[in-house]
Amino acid sequence: MASFVGMPIFLEDATGDLTNCDFVDYYNRMAFNVRCSMRNSECVAYVVSDTLASAGRGGLAVPVAYLVFGANHALRTVQYGQKPAVQMEQYLVKAARSSLSRRFPGTDGQEYTWTFQSDGDCEWNCTNGSGYQVAAYDAESKLSRNAGNESRGKQLFIDEQHQHLAGELVTSLIIMRHIRKHAL
Repeated sequence: MASFVGMPIFLEDATGDLTNCDFVDYYNRMAFNVRCSMRNSECVAYVVSDTLASAGRGGLAVPVAYLVFGANHALRTVQYGQKPAVQMEQYLVKAARSSLSRRFPGTDGQEYTWTFQSDGDCEWNCTNGSGYQVAAYDAESKLSRNAGNESRGKQLFIDEQHQHLAGELVTSLIIMRHIRKHAL
C-alpha cells in the first residue's frame, strides 16, 4: 500500500538522455533507470527498471518494462513485466493530429494522455480522462525551481495520488520523447 506524505514525486533525470538515464526521487521514495539491453542493425532494446525494488532481491533491479525500437528508430513494441508485448502504435494512440499528443491505458483502468508543449511550465504534460494533470516533464527544471528544489537535471513530476503509475509514466514518457526526437 502506498503511503502519502503530501508532496508530489519529483524524479530527477540528471542526464536527460533517452538511452541511459536514471529517474531518482529527491526523497528516495522511488527510482528508475533506463538501460540499453541489446543493439544490432535490426533493433535496439531497452529495459526500464525499478532500482529501489531491488533491495529485497539481492541487489537486482526489478524490470518494469521492455522497449524495442526498430531500424531507423521505428516504433516496435512495449512490454510490461510478464504481460504480452504490444505494438507501441497501439499502446500510445494519437490523441490529436499531432504525433506529440498520445493517449495510453493505465493499469488502473483509466486513460492518460501525454502532450508536448513548447511553452509553459513543462515540456511534457500528462493528464487523465478528466483533464487532471497527473505528471509533467520539464527539460529545463522550471518545475523544481517552482517547488523550491535546486536541480540542474531534468525533472519528472508525478502527482502523489498517481505514484502507483510511476513505472508506466516513465516508460510512456521515454517513448514520447523518442517519437519527438526522431520526428515519428
